[in-house]
Amino acid sequence: MTKDIPKGKPLIDAIHKRKWELGVTTQDAAAAINLSPPYFQAMLSGTRPIQSMSDEAKRLLAEWLGVSTVDVYILAEILEPNDFLIEQDLGDRMRLTIQKISEDPTVSQFAPSKDEWDILSDRTKFFICMIYERMYETEILRKIQRKEWVIEEPKTKRSRTKKKDADAEQSSSGE
Repeated sequence: MTKDIPKGKPLIDAIHKRKWELGVTTQDAAAAINLSPPYFQAMLSGTRPIQSMSDEAKRLLAEWLGVSTVDVYILAEILEPNDFLIEQDLGDRMRLTIQKISEDPTVSQFAPSKDEWDILSDRTKFFICMIYERMYETEILRKIQRKEWVIEEPKTKRSRTKKKDADAEQSSSGE
């Protein structure tokens, strides 16, 4: 039976490494960051989330580790380095994905043309991008999914002329 890796394992590992470097006990480390030894030990063992430390304790831990407070948040997996990047909007991200699809020799023959892409709903564009990402495990839309962006269909109905044109095109092709 394998034990689950606790969230914040990089911070737990950094604490153990620093304890070893300084030659101190868990109790000494807990005192240095103003936490009770049982609470600190529970975080190090993964039975209590390491992210549950107060901001003040995280600041003291950063000093004790000799790193910035931001580093502690990253090691605790509260923040990711990508959180510091300027995000593009959903449209830009989907355009990047469709560009990658168009350039990918494996699937480029199935990529919609620019005109086809422009008439697709945002929901359909997002779906196409998700399929491609799942297929290649890329991360262009990962942040959007994590933030639970909602793509809503426009509330307008399809015009009758477009429907008539589509019906006429079907009739003329003999279907």
